[in-house]
Amino acid sequence: MARRQQRRELCASWCASAAYVERLGIAVGCGRKMTRERLKRAGKFIWRNLDVFGVMSVAAVVVALDILLPNLDPEIVSSATLALLGATAFALLRDRRGQERLNAIGQVAEDALSDLPYDIIWQENEWDLRDRRNSTIRMTQRVRFTRSEVSTLPHRSSGDGEVTSCKARWRRATGDAWINAPEIHKLRTREGVRVLFSLGEEHERGDMLDWEVEREALGRFSEAHEEVTHKAKTDSEFPRKVRIVWPANEPPSHIELRVGSGPPKRLSGKLEGDRVFVEESVVRLRKDELFAVSWNW
Repeated sequence: MARRQQRRELCASWCASAAYVERLGIAVGCGRKMTRERLKRAGKFIWRNLDVFGVMSVAAVVVALDILLPNLDPEIVSSATLALLGATAFALLRDRRGQERLNAIGQVAEDALSDLPYDIIWQENEWDLRDRRNSTIRMTQRVRFTRSEVSTLPHRSSGDGEVTSCKARWRRATGDAWINAPEIHKLRTREGVRVLFSLGEEHERGDMLDWEVEREALGRFSEAHEEVTHKAKTDSEFPRKVRIVWPANEPPSHIELRVGSGPPKRLSGKLEGDRVFVEESVVRLRKDELFAVSWNW
């Protein structure tokens, strides 16, 4: 019985030793794995910032040469300093390229969130008031597409009165012949009328064209005090030109321009033949910010 008890205790001791060794091996293996991963991360970090470490190394060499060897040939120190400047320039160039890539990614994300498939380069808005009831409203703009396979463009109009007709056309470059864009869909909404026009062909990201929409309106400017307004759909810094022409027999009085929450600016009409007109430029507008030109008949 004593021998059996001794054998059992010996087996239990061997098992415990084996388990300990196994756990020790696992711990050692995990430690080696973690060490390899840390070394790998450190290597990637050093590789990505190799130019910065190069600048630091060259700077250390320049300082060491200047301190330890005060009688060293100045040309050697100058060469080391030039090397330091070159390494610094390379590091700055890499950082700038990385920032440019980040800005490009941000621009793609912003384009994806926009309702419109293009950026506006410049825009001209003209209101031709033939009399108090009849007017022609024309918007012309240069656009650059931010998406590919664009074959339709929308237009939304709102305001008092009735839009009796809405036409659109486009051209690839200023001076080219205009191409009509037929209307393919119209939807009346709470804010006005939304019209969809066909370009007749697909345009790709980066393509540019002139886009013009002309509306005929009835009864839009019949009150004693009137105004025209334009609201920015996004933050924008492209130049906008605003032009209003009044009827020959009904010149306006007390013309004012308001941009956003800024103070009103008094405008003076000019003569073009026998008709009064004003023309102003607005460069910067925030999202949902208005510019407005008001007058008294």
